[in-house]
Amino acid sequence: GRILFHSDPAKKGQAIEEPEVLEAVRNGVQATTSYIHAAGNRHQDYVAIAPVFDGRGSYRASIVVAVPAWLIATKVTRMVILNAALGLVFLAAGLAALVATLSALVTNPLGRFIKALQEMRSNTSDLSRWAVVPMQGDLGGLAETFNNLVQELKSTTLSKAQFEHTATHDVLTGLPNRVLLRDRLANALAY
Repeated sequence: GRILFHSDPAKKGQAIEEPEVLEAVRNGVQATTSYIHAAGNRHQDYVAIAPVFDGRGSYRASIVVAVPAWLIATKVTRMVILNAALGLVFLAAGLAALVATLSALVTNPLGRFIKALQEMRSNTSDLSRWAVVPMQGDLGGLAETFNNLVQELKSTTLSKAQFEHTATHDVLTGLPNRVLLRDRLANALAY
């Protein structure tokens, strides 16, 4: 029941005074406990007791390790702060990666597509222009569908113009016919 090693040299060689610890040491029991020092500044320690046996299994002694509660609280607080800081760093890095990925895969291609559409809208008579935006996935499908729609509109527009030309011109010679003459005369007389 004597203290062999201690962080405070004055306690080396003193007897263990805490009843729970002393009883576990005498009985060779493995245990963990906590106690409050009655003397001096009344601080709490956490204690782990491990019995030591010889080669034949006979109890020889116990190793008692005591750690002040304030030290554990300090270490746990530091660990929690460090883990929280690391968590915030990784969260910030993850958010930055998410923003970069969304920008590269969604925002920038969508912005280019919108710009291409606005350029096409500014010149509605030129249906030969395409919304050229190198994209994949849903946005690429949207650009491709839009370009297919423009192609269909272009073919429909050309077909309408061809139809009007066929209706107002001779098929063999390409010269204006009576339908065009009547239309022009009606317009001229209307003024």
